[in-house]
Amino acid sequence: MKTVFISHSSNDAVLAKNLCDIFESRGVYCWIAPRDIPYGENWAGEIVSAIEGSKVMIFIFTPSSNKSEQVLNEINLALQNGVTVIPLQLSDEKYNRPLRYLLSLRQWIQVKNPDSNEEIELLAERVKLFLNGKTNEFPSNASGGFFDGIDVDINLDDELEAKFAELFPKDNEAEAQTEAEPVSPLRKRLLDRIRKNYLEKLFIVDEKDEEDDSSEGAQDGSGKGLYFEASQQEGETLVFIVRKRISCPSYEVEFVSEELERVSDDSEDGENTVNYFIDYVDKEGNPLVLVTFPREKNVALVNMGFIYDREIRISKNPMLMEFKSLFSGNDPTPKKYRAKESGRIIFIDPETCTVVHRQKHFDRQTNKWDYYYEVVPNKKYFAFAMNTNKPEPIVADAFTVGYGYYKGRYGLTQNVLEAVEWFDRADTEEAYRCLCEIFRDDPLLSDKEDFEYYAQKLSEAGENSEK
Repeated sequence: MKTVFISHSSNDAVLAKNLCDIFESRGVYCWIAPRDIPYGENWAGEIVSAIEGSKVMIFIFTPSSNKSEQVLNEINLALQNGVTVIPLQLSDEKYNRPLRYLLSLRQWIQVKNPDSNEEIELLAERVKLFLNGKTNEFPSNASGGFFDGIDVDINLDDELEAKFAELFPKDNEAEAQTEAEPVSPLRKRLLDRIRKNYLEKLFIVDEKDEEDDSSEGAQDGSGKGLYFEASQQEGETLVFIVRKRISCPSYEVEFVSEELERVSDDSEDGENTVNYFIDYVDKEGNPLVLVTFPREKNVALVNMGFIYDREIRISKNPMLMEFKSLFSGNDPTPKKYRAKESGRIIFIDPETCTVVHRQKHFDRQTNKWDYYYEVVPNKKYFAFAMNTNKPEPIVADAFTVGYGYYKGRYGLTQNVLEAVEWFDRADTEEAYRCLCEIFRDDPLLSDKEDFEYYAQKLSEAGENSEK
């Protein structure tokens, strides 16, 4: 029985056939046009019957299918019939508005290398498990693969948590120093000298504004019109922006660090600088964490900053610390160490000044994803986190949740329907302003009566605030 429907543009027939062949080689039988339409039969009728009889639809997203009315009709019919739709993204192009509306709550799978079948094979295995009732989940990104397992049974996040607690036993640096290893007066003087000498050389703020302020990006802080520079003459600096994330369905707020994109800029006078680009700034601003590794020094300078709107401020008092090897031994062979599914610790290789990213693989025996770091046991790494403690949970207010859904921010998927409900619940002037914008401009939700209703609410809220 053919329980998987492949939705694609006719321009992507070769891609669709390759996907179909891989699925069917694993016993997952697909319905695909035009192969499965009998001669002389009505195309539309056959497609409707095939979708109604399917359990899963694989939507091959490309620039061609992004413009296809036929594909849009197929997806709409699939959702109406309770078919699980899995968008397979082969292009970085943004969904058109109707597709964004239909697929805003769907997990999507991005194929990073369309010329390789490995990611499609992984998807086929997951769909097979789903059809057999052995899983109800799909990976949000098919960038991993199946392999034998992790060779060292240790959770590196737990080890890093303990090591981080050693580095920062107290918020106050002076108090921390009394409980940490004693530092001789000479060593302390040398460390202070490093901090003073590197301070002015490393942090050069250079705010840049876009010339075209009419774009949406310039208005809400998005786009890449804002950046600052740091000199790399004496060492390399990584910069992380702290983003707010809202988790569903509790809508609790957490804060995660995200590395800024950086591009080297070698000037004619030999001054080596790096530009750090910021794609967007949250409405309430974002903290910055700057981690600098001076060359041939076993120390790191950790500095704080803050960006609000289009203004960047960086502290003049960075914390200086020495880092040590997490493990001991002389084995140079990289090892895989277990990690948590989601961790707040940033793990850095000071030699290459790059972040060591958490990786994952799918364990066939447990039918779950495993997460791991691949590191060299006796090599020195550096780790930091914003907060190792677990404070009382903060629940986001209604407007913040609505704004997250409206703009696709704070880790929430863009969903205008959800945004409208949360804005209406917020009952604030700013929320009414957003509702007016939606009912005036949104192609699917625009409505004169609703616009006038919320415009009146906005006017009343403005009058009350003036009083």
